[in-house]
Amino acid sequence: MRSVNKHIRALIRARFPLLYILSYEERRVLEALEAIAEAEGYRLLVWSVTKGLRDVARPDVPVSDEAQDYLGVLRFIPRYDGDALFVLLDFHAFLRDPVAVRGLRDLVGELTVTQKTAIILSSSLVIPPEMEKEIVVVDYPLPTREELAAIVDEMVRRLPEGATVDLDEEGKEALIRALQGLTATEAENALALAVVTYRGLDRQAIPLIIREKKQIVRKSQALEYYPVEELDLTQVGGLANLKAWLRLRAADFSEAAREYGLESSKGVFLVGIPGTGKSLTAKAVGGEWGMPVIRLDMGAVFQGVV
Repeated sequence: MRSVNKHIRALIRARFPLLYILSYEERRVLEALEAIAEAEGYRLLVWSVTKGLRDVARPDVPVSDEAQDYLGVLRFIPRYDGDALFVLLDFHAFLRDPVAVRGLRDLVGELTVTQKTAIILSSSLVIPPEMEKEIVVVDYPLPTREELAAIVDEMVRRLPEGATVDLDEEGKEALIRALQGLTATEAENALALAVVTYRGLDRQAIPLIIREKKQIVRKSQALEYYPVEELDLTQVGGLANLKAWLRLRAADFSEAAREYGLESSKGVFLVGIPGTGKSLTAKAVGGEWGMPVIRLDMGAVFQGVV
């Protein structure tokens, strides 16, 4: 079990009444919570604005007619007979309602001495000022390399008839590295698109996956995306020491380096007057290492727009 899941389990065992899990990945978090509930002998009940409160074990049957709206579920939770985790989806939208805030504060007081925990699961962090001391926020991280490797293996296992796989260990490692930074769903979709496009899975999938990342970056007002270009360090003049260091440290991102215990490089600081090749070098590093370059526009940050 990942460290974040262990942390959530510890909070539940310590009888923390209200948790706020921040994640875009409802399915993935719910699967983790289902495993935690099973390990602790709890029931897992999930509330949404469209379906009301449902037991994960019997999702087609409403738990209670009272627990359909957001105020009704807050009144119902303390009266539920049994140990349970109550996951509230979409609930951040109601945290600007003073009645909902009061209901949550009352709920915290009632659950403190019970074997029940309420969990708000949302991609948006909305915490009323009066509840800052009563809510424990847990940031649920994106999939690890091991999880992404499992997604790749599952995609290979489910390849349609006629599709081919041409990935050695180095190619698989490069593919997993390209997937890092995506949610599990985004990774699955990107791999599925590659399979459909190329009738299989090979190194051709890597540029396609990186292009999918571009769509994510474009949603930001302060980030600019440069794709992996036909550019490498041989096209940069001078800077021999920097080139040697970059080529040496390219191995940092490999599985062999991780197994050896080598830490990834923390960064490079390029300083110089305009026109000396700093931006060109940054793009060349992306081409050399097969990684996109993302530029943060500090001007947009300081304008107060972002």
